[in-house]
Amino acid sequence: MRIGSPGSAISWSHQTSCQRPSGRSLIRRVAVAAVQQDAFAVVLMDCQMPEMDGYEATREIRRLEAAGSFNGAAPLQIIAMTAHAMKGDREKCEQAGMNDYIAKPIHTTELREALERARQALAPTLGG
Repeated sequence: MRIGSPGSAISWSHQTSCQRPSGRSLIRRVAVAAVQQDAFAVVLMDCQMPEMDGYEATREIRRLEAAGSFNGAAPLQIIAMTAHAMKGDREKCEQAGMNDYIAKPIHTTELREALERARQALAPTLGG
């Protein structure tokens, strides 16, 4: 699901529990390929995606950014979404290249706050 216009879009890379295994591998490829093809500013990244987890997908996205194979705002804001809320998880997300972190279950207020932090970080790039 994309929300907004190009340059302010949100990519939803979170999987649903009803997906078949073949759909799960597609999700990770879509999450990485989408940032190459469309102008996203923010990605909500599920850390526990199968096959290529959110950490690996984020590292790949950051590699693509560094190589100039990226079509969105620079730098892309990646917000980790994880069911793990244990000590060290935030640091693991940051080490993978994620900009922010919210724990599941997602609360609307926390999501809004994370998106506002992303907007503020992107403001100089997007002219706002």
